[in-house]
Amino acid sequence: MQMTEFVGRKAELNYLQHRFDTGKPSVCAICGEANIGKTALVHKFCEDKRHLYISGAPVLPKDNLDMISRTMSDFSGTFIHLEDLEDMFERIILMCSMEHVVVVFDHLEALMDNFPEFMQFFHTFRTRRIENTRMMVIICDRTEVHIGRVFNKLTLKPLKFRDCLDFHPGYTPEQHVLSYFVAGGCPAYHSFIGGCPEESVFDQFFTGPSAMRSEMDRVLVPGSYPKGHYHKVLSIMASGMVIPHAMQQYVKQEGIGVNVSRVMVELEDRGIVKKVPSRDSKREMYIFNNSLFRFYYGVVTPVMADAGMMLDRVDRADYRKRLDDYMEVVFKEVCEEYTSATYSCEFIGKVRKDGDSADPDMDFVASVKENSISRMVVALCRLKGSPMGVQDLDKLVRRSKAVQGTGKLYCLFSGSGFTDELRNRVKGDSNVRLTTLDDVCRK
Repeated sequence: MQMTEFVGRKAELNYLQHRFDTGKPSVCAICGEANIGKTALVHKFCEDKRHLYISGAPVLPKDNLDMISRTMSDFSGTFIHLEDLEDMFERIILMCSMEHVVVVFDHLEALMDNFPEFMQFFHTFRTRRIENTRMMVIICDRTEVHIGRVFNKLTLKPLKFRDCLDFHPGYTPEQHVLSYFVAGGCPAYHSFIGGCPEESVFDQFFTGPSAMRSEMDRVLVPGSYPKGHYHKVLSIMASGMVIPHAMQQYVKQEGIGVNVSRVMVELEDRGIVKKVPSRDSKREMYIFNNSLFRFYYGVVTPVMADAGMMLDRVDRADYRKRLDDYMEVVFKEVCEEYTSATYSCEFIGKVRKDGDSADPDMDFVASVKENSISRMVVALCRLKGSPMGVQDLDKLVRRSKAVQGTGKLYCLFSGSGFTDELRNRVKGDSNVRLTTLDDVCRK
C-alpha cells in the first residue's frame, strides 16, 4: 500500500495563497517542530509557482554556499558562483525584483549555523530591499526566536487524526488508529510505516537499527542530565502520571535521584513533552508531544524489559497485548478529537482522582454547545472487546453524577459496536450518542 505524500494543511495553503495573490511584497514565517511538514508545505504551495528555494544544510559553509549557487543557477538559467551571503542577496534582488515570485529560506537553523551573519543580511533584505518588488518571501524555522518581527506567521501543529487517514488510504479503521498511535500527526513519521502497520512497526523497533530509532536518537541527545534521567521520567509518564509533583513523590518513594521538574523543562525544549492546562489551575500537567516517544516508552521499553533487553527473545504475544492496551489510550484521544470537531467545545479533558489516576468509568468530559445550548459531554470509549451494552451506559450515568454541569450528554464510542438491546434502549433519546469506529474514521 502506497502512502500519500502530502495531506491536509488546506487552511495553511489558503493562507499562503491569499498572501501571494495580493501581488504585494510580503514576508511570511512558517514555524513548527522538526518533521511537522514545513518543507512539504512549502513545496506543495510552490509547485505551480515560479520560486527560488534556498536551504541550509548540515554541511561545511563552503558546501552550503555551493548548494545555493547551483540552486540559483538553475533558477536563472545561467551559471552563478556566489562569493558570500552579500552576493547571494544582491543576486536575488537582481533576478527576482521584476517577477511575481516566491523566495524560500528553509532550515534557518542550519543557515545561521553556517553563516552567523545571515539574519543581519536578511533583516536588511526584508525591511529595505523588497518593498518595490512583487516577491513573497517565506522563511522556515522550528521556533520564532530567530525570525524576529515578521507579521505574517504560520505555526504548524500536528495533523488531526482525520487528516492522517489520507496518508494510508488502504488501511482499515483499526490500522489507522495504530498508525496514528505510533506516528501521531507528524507527516514524516507516517513515511516510516508501510504495508501492514503492526508488522512494519515491529520491524522498526525489534529487528535492529531503523529510521524510527535513529529519529529518537536525534531528538533525545544528552543535555544537562544523563540520558538515564530522561528515560526514567518518560517511563513514568508512559505509566499514566502527568503531574510533576506526583511524579516527584513517586521517584522519591522509589529512591530514584531525579529532579522531575527540571528534566521536564529540557524534554519540553526538545518537543518531546508539552505542558497542558487543567481544570485545576494549581496543577501543572504534561503529556507526550512526540508520538514515537510515547509508543517507545509505553510499549517497546516494557516488552524489551520482559525479554531481558535481547531482541531475539521478544515475545510477540507480549508485544501484541501491550499494543492493544496502549491503543485503547490512543482511541480515547481520537474520540476527544472527534468530539472537539463535532461540537463547539469550551473545555475537554480527563476526570482525575485525588491521586492523579484517571477515572476508569469516564474517559473524558467536555463542556460543549449544541444548537446554542450548553451541554456537558460525559464519554466512555472502548476500542476492543465485546460490544458496548446497557450495563456500560448505566454505569456511565451513575458515575456522571460526580460531574458538575447540566444537560448531560452521554457519549459511548466503540470499536466493537453496540448490542441490539442498547440500540433499542436509546432509540429516540437525544441525551445519548452511540459512535462506532467507522463513524470516527468517516471524513
